[in-house]
Amino acid sequence: MKHPKESVLRSKSYQYAMHYLSRYPKTRKELEIKMLGKWFAFEDIQETIDTLELQNIVDDKKFADSYIYSECVKKWKSAIAIKNKLFQKWIDKDIIEEVMHDYADDMAEWMLNKIIKEIDNYKRRGIEWLDIVAKLMRKGYTADQIKEAVALRDGK
Repeated sequence: MKHPKESVLRSKSYQYAMHYLSRYPKTRKELEIKMLGKWFAFEDIQETIDTLELQNIVDDKKFADSYIYSECVKKWKSAIAIKNKLFQKWIDKDIIEEVMHDYADDMAEWMLNKIIKEIDNYKRRGIEWLDIVAKLMRKGYTADQIKEAVALRDGK
């Protein structure tokens, strides 16, 4: 592993980045934008972020992996919603596709369980099927995912 320059490790931009990242994991681009807003020189920002990448502190692929796992398992968000959020966080499309592919089977299972729970919740509240489907589709679930969840729920 290449060792970072001592001058970078002592720089104000590096210290700021470490402080900021200690509170919130960020993507390379998010960190760059935040640091530009703090008026650090562009060259210092690039050198700092390159150093953080060498140290595996900033890693867009790990960020995407962690984010997808968190959003699917803990928050039960749809794949479309997760992908859109990662695009907003400036993650490269190829990284998103690669990580989403790695989680494809797990995400499908998590998604079906989430849809089933949401259907049950809506049914308990007396909401009609057509309205349930509309609500689920607005949340980013596809018609095929909803059909599969209904079939699984009803034991078909």
